[in-house]
Amino acid sequence: MGGDEKGAAMTQLCIYHKDCTDGFMSFTVVKKKYPDIAGYPAKYGESPPDVTDKDVIIVDFSYPRDTVLEMHSKARSLLVLDHHKTAKESLSGLDFAIFDMSRCGASLAFSYLFPDQELPKIIKYVEDRDLWKRELPHSDLVANALWLMPKEFERWEELLHYNEAQILKLAEQGRTIEAVKNAAVDKLIANKLPIRLGDLELHAVNSAIWQSEIGHRLLETEPIGVVFSVMGEDVLLSLRSRADRPDVSEIAKAFGGGGHRNAAGFKVSAARFFQEILKPGLGSPKS
Repeated sequence: MGGDEKGAAMTQLCIYHKDCTDGFMSFTVVKKKYPDIAGYPAKYGESPPDVTDKDVIIVDFSYPRDTVLEMHSKARSLLVLDHHKTAKESLSGLDFAIFDMSRCGASLAFSYLFPDQELPKIIKYVEDRDLWKRELPHSDLVANALWLMPKEFERWEELLHYNEAQILKLAEQGRTIEAVKNAAVDKLIANKLPIRLGDLELHAVNSAIWQSEIGHRLLETEPIGVVFSVMGEDVLLSLRSRADRPDVSEIAKAFGGGGHRNAAGFKVSAARFFQEILKPGLGSPKS
């Protein structure tokens, strides 16, 4: 990262995906490399912070191409490390934007910043969950524990050194909420509501938590999984799919959002959501 060390805390900035385990783990990796760097949790659809004369790293997140180019013109340096399909398409050709669709954000950041070190075990679990691989044992339970853990750098930096036995303890912590989570998901899905997204007519669930779990469960009865939550004057929509279903990154992109083929999201105004997307007349929820 460019810039002298004097005043680094004021001039180094890491922008990462807010309210996301992979996002905060990505920030943890960056801060491990640059201890004085400040963090900025970002959400899609929001304006970026002021980056004038700052050395900036964006991890597990991105902005539209025009916004990124404007940030690049103002910042002292800018590096984008991301793994989302729509961001890669948007930022194609920019030599300061690095993508690897086979990795999660934290895995990409660690491999880039610590190329000679072995990937920490905990990041392998984050990646298994974030990319929905389901290849590692207990990754859902580990994800539960990480979801509950306060987003504090010191605690998360310790996770980078966890061995398999310590990760197993995390899984046991996560097991304590698994039954509660599953019961809550059942109740939320029972109250799904009819919506329309483009040509798709389906049902969605109103929830600010457990979007991935709910979204994948909805795939049992819906063409894609849609979870929405009202945030002030906006509504956030989280989309989930699988290989034999529609590409939700394209759906999200049509609404100004983005993401992966099977996991994406976007934000619309509450007025637009209730006028155009929520469709009470489409029918009652399907079981």
